[in-house]
Amino acid sequence: MSVTPPRATIHEVTPPRARESGPPPARAVRSRPRTASPAARPSSGGTVWRQERASFGYAFQGVAYAWKTQRHLRLHAALALIAAALGILLTISPGEWAALLTVITVVVTLELLNTVVEAAVDLASPGFHPKAKVAKDVAAGAVLVSAVGATLVGAAIFIPRLLGLLLR
Repeated sequence: MSVTPPRATIHEVTPPRARESGPPPARAVRSRPRTASPAARPSSGGTVWRQERASFGYAFQGVAYAWKTQRHLRLHAALALIAAALGILLTISPGEWAALLTVITVVVTLELLNTVVEAAVDLASPGFHPKAKVAKDVAAGAVLVSAVGATLVGAAIFIPRLLGLLLR
């Protein structure tokens, strides 16, 4: 029976210069405890809930890391709040809310995935490599395409209502 290796956390990633000069310090390494395969685990409900809570904790750490380091994520969040405030003020329909929330979610998700691609490429290729540039540029392009689409959806929802208010 094989044991799956622990999942790395963001705290394990060291800057390229520190990585090149030797192994990271022992205190910088944090990983989840090893667990046996699902068949070998005890069937106590507390263990599953503890693992789920830990998984959510890792996810929140990832979002917090992206929030702290990615300026565009904060920009997209600010624009999403403005769109939500406009939606409340202009009393958009449930279908329009569904469209608005969907495009907001897509843009934020792609921004997070762009952060993943950038970190993974930096880790795999600390120096310049043309394919590393392609990976980063295409990931950023995906965010751009989704942001343009979200802008068009917002325009389709809000412009007619705003024009109706102005032309009264």
